[in-house]
Amino acid sequence: MAARKLRTTTPLQRQDAAFHAAKALESTIKIISDDKSWSTGRERAAANYIDNLVSCQNGRFLVPWEGNTLKAYFIHGRNPHGHGADATIPALTSHQTDWAIETAMAWIKNLIRRTRLNRCSSNIGVISDDELVQLRRRHRFPVMTERYGKSRSK
Repeated sequence: MAARKLRTTTPLQRQDAAFHAAKALESTIKIISDDKSWSTGRERAAANYIDNLVSCQNGRFLVPWEGNTLKAYFIHGRNPHGHGADATIPALTSHQTDWAIETAMAWIKNLIRRTRLNRCSSNIGVISDDELVQLRRRHRFPVMTERYGKSRSK
């Protein structure tokens, strides 16, 4: 059996992946804002969509420090290099590239999880112990059987 040649990535490909991970995070934020009808049509950048998620009027999907953290991610990592005709990808070390990709993935996962659990409330996303128990029961006990297209509760 012939030895399989491992495919390696170049630094430019890895940095490109970090840039696309940031774009995926921005798209996730925009989709959530649009799906919840929080978008006004006047948003011009990721920061405006993040403000929609932090807004008290919209029930504080994110608390302010989370919004500030997301804004900093876009300000320092993507925006200086992500817009315009002469946009260039920043020179990141392999550690910075890994951090940028993993941070975007973690935020995307977290935002989707929040959307699924519908934890956005006027109480800054905090749910009571009783609500948490109900959520756990609801998500742990139903058994979906794709073969029959039914759900059974134990």
